[in-house]
Amino acid sequence: MGTFEIDTYKVPKEYQCYGIETISRTNDTHWSVCTISQSVKVNDKVYSPVLYQSCMHPEQVTIYPLKVEQDGEKITFVTRYDKAEYNLKEKEIKAEFCMWYPKLKKKRCNPCQNCGRC
Repeated sequence: MGTFEIDTYKVPKEYQCYGIETISRTNDTHWSVCTISQSVKVNDKVYSPVLYQSCMHPEQVTIYPLKVEQDGEKITFVTRYDKAEYNLKEKEIKAEFCMWYPKLKKKRCNPCQNCGRC
């Protein structure tokens, strides 16, 4: 499908990261990848790691990795909030690999709840 790279992004020490970047292969037809530095666009759907900042404690920032697993003709993408499976035999799959960098965004709350995040 494409090429994965790991250890290309240095996670800031104040961030928590749930997962270690790995690429593993158990046999000729089964491999898995856990990454915090790449996203994958399959057809029109983007699968990427998730950056989460607690609204009650803005100093708590967590990165949840993207997990990709292929078992024979089945490929699975798992994120913190989404899971998708594709069968490589059924239809043509176009995949695009991009570098992913965590970027915090200011939340715009109207009306303001005085949570302190901004």
